[in-house]
Amino acid sequence: DWGCFLARLLSQQDPELIHRLVLVDIAWDAPRTPSFTVNFLSYQLYLVVVFLLGGPVGDFMMRAALLLLRYRARPLSECHAEMCYLYYYMWRSIIRTRGKALSAKCTRKHPVFFVYGEKKKIMFHSQKWLQDLAQDPMCGVKAMKSEHWVPVDEPALLSQATHEWLVRSGSGSQ
Repeated sequence: DWGCFLARLLSQQDPELIHRLVLVDIAWDAPRTPSFTVNFLSYQLYLVVVFLLGGPVGDFMMRAALLLLRYRARPLSECHAEMCYLYYYMWRSIIRTRGKALSAKCTRKHPVFFVYGEKKKIMFHSQKWLQDLAQDPMCGVKAMKSEHWVPVDEPALLSQATHEWLVRSGSGSQ
């Protein structure tokens, strides 16, 4: 998740540091629909509260949410409220800058391979994002038969598809 968001920030701030990007399940161009916005804000702000509460109450709230979301990347007993720190700091930055932290138009400056799980209920990308990538011969898109946690559901297929794209888009060593 957060790797995609942080890669976007780094790509915009220091584009010379990046040659190509592999983004898994979180795109730069999210749907702009009321239902997506409500769902997105609900879970984001819930996890901010989880972080702020912390301790046993925050841990319980986090594990309850993960249970509802059918999280499988690690045992729930290993998940703690402090793991939500990025949600808190991102929203603190948005509030402090009155939205300027994310309002700048994000333009794609590098070849991107975007992999997403097609079985999840909420997509974190727009159809336009998929079309834009599909039209660029240096980019790639791959839908996997998984939910949000593509590396957990399809590790071998994700690794193979990523390797093939890296070879196709340049030297596989960058």
